[in-house]
Amino acid sequence: LTGISKNKERKQLARTEIARALKETGAQILCLQEFNHRYNEPGSRADNLGLFTDTYPYYHFSKDFTRDSGNYASGCILFSKYPILASGKI
Repeated sequence: LTGISKNKERKQLARTEIARALKETGAQILCLQEFNHRYNEPGSRADNLGLFTDTYPYYHFSKDFTRDSGNYASGCILFSKYPILASGKI
């Protein structure tokens, strides 16, 4: 139950361990639901894009919810090792 812990260090470990495990699969494409990211804090605990873009430089983030003037977003994301030629939301 690390994901619902109120302990900041445990939450940080959970998100980095999940990202590491997903990248270790060797998948060429990752699709994730309930992904969240905070744009105004690169390198911080809320920089979830940064956990994946070293391995998956291409992505499409379908932002289903935003707040804080667009600085925080959550939704579905597709990470790819190859360029994404087209994207859309249905």
